[in-house]
Amino acid sequence: METSCYPRVAAGGRRVRAVLTHLAVRESPARGVAVGSVLYALAIVLRLPLGFDGFAFLTFFPVIGLSALAGGAIAGTFFAALSLLTA
Repeated sequence: METSCYPRVAAGGRRVRAVLTHLAVRESPARGVAVGSVLYALAIVLRLPLGFDGFAFLTFFPVIGLSALAGGAIAGTFFAALSLLTA
């Protein structure tokens, strides 16, 4: 058991780790594609009003990371390539 000067921070870290472990289902690329598709569409819609014309790929970083977290490396690689082509 880890001891910490800040027990609330340590407890919060354990909760975040548990949620990320629960979300990281590597056997479900379909979940990653579903999450990535929704976030990809949201990134395209939000890109124009926020004015990220010079930083086009920046809006797609959350799409890549969260789709890889939800669906594994295949979903993450797919949305990285799609975002690169879009940017």
